[in-house]
Amino acid sequence: MEGKGIHMCNKKVNIAVIGAGGIANNVHLPSLAEIEEANIVAVCDLREEKAQRAAEKYSIPGVYTSMYKMFEKETLDGVFVLVEPDRLHRAAYDCLNAGLNVFMEKPAGITSYQARSLARKAQQTGKTVAVGMNRRHIPLVQKVFQRMQEVTTITQVDGVFMKHGDVADSWHYASAFVCDIVHATDLVRY
Repeated sequence: MEGKGIHMCNKKVNIAVIGAGGIANNVHLPSLAEIEEANIVAVCDLREEKAQRAAEKYSIPGVYTSMYKMFEKETLDGVFVLVEPDRLHRAAYDCLNAGLNVFMEKPAGITSYQARSLARKAQQTGKTVAVGMNRRHIPLVQKVFQRMQEVTTITQVDGVFMKHGDVADSWHYASAFVCDIVHATDLVRY
């Protein structure tokens, strides 16, 4: 069955996942495992035990602690880059440089320069870089936007972003602004 923006293919696509933390194990790996055309061939994490756990849970044959070694040994069509926000740009850039299509978690960069450099590198290599901006596709959001367009013309948007939880104890984590506010910004632009 093909839907808007969905193109079914007859070939399995070899995918690697870089980063075996919570977002990989709770969101992306379960989803990828359900896609018949996706062949998850490798998982890479700086902490081998995390990569090994994900590999065992999802029957992934390749386990790596270096994405560069993974590039040398695996035949890949694309990668999911699911590392900490302050490490996303470098990992995604190097994947594009290795000739791979990239799906990455948000943000596309901590700075606008980083985001633009990924777009330039994708254009130079002829590869795709996609950033996970999923909120606009939530059915409730779609319904609210549809209803708003039916009854009014939107001329101003005021937003409040509230988040519960504390990431202050994670030394590698960028601020909540660059990690999550991008969803609110994307919704406003949408």
